[in-house]
Amino acid sequence: MSHARIFLLKSSEPVSRAACVVPKTTDKRATVRNTIRRQTAEILRPILPRLSPPCDIVVMLGKPEKGPESGARFRREFESSLIKAAKTL
Repeated sequence: MSHARIFLLKSSEPVSRAACVVPKTTDKRATVRNTIRRQTAEILRPILPRLSPPCDIVVMLGKPEKGPESGARFRREFESSLIKAAKTL
């Protein structure tokens, strides 16, 4: 998962929260950056309630990989990395 960095912090809130950041260096077009942000938010949506303890998450995304199965591979690696990181809090 070379194009995403995940930052976690224990939250005082009762539920987990997330933010996705896609810098302009990824793509100069806002529509592309927003698409990447929305797709990542959809991956996060079912994971957030399962995280224990609740945490604040910031995901910094880079340029996505190209090729077949790259989206599915990213989703699997992203989910496993996020859950593993949350358990270490």
